[in-house]
Amino acid sequence: MVVAHHHASTTRDAHLRRRHGIRSTLWFTWLRRPLAGALRRTGRLLVRLPRDRVTARGLLDAARGAPRVARHRKVVPPGIERGYRLLEESQLSGRSRRYVS
Repeated sequence: MVVAHHHASTTRDAHLRRRHGIRSTLWFTWLRRPLAGALRRTGRLLVRLPRDRVTARGLLDAARGAPRVARHRKVVPPGIERGYRLLEESQLSGRSRRYVS
């Protein structure tokens, strides 16, 4: 087994990275997941996100881009969606993808 650790750059704006990470996660979810999976993932993400200005701005950015995302939506096949659900479970129980800055 290989374990890789990524240490974020100290020269970049951590809040901006988190804001963009929230936005991008939502956009990917809305672009590729079937409606039920997208709603479930969005709800789970909203529960886990910190309640602060950085999160609010990330959510606003995602909402502003939602019409464009909807125009380009292309849902993945069921087998890929099953894989996403497995990844989602490991992300929720693991230490990765913690939206803090």
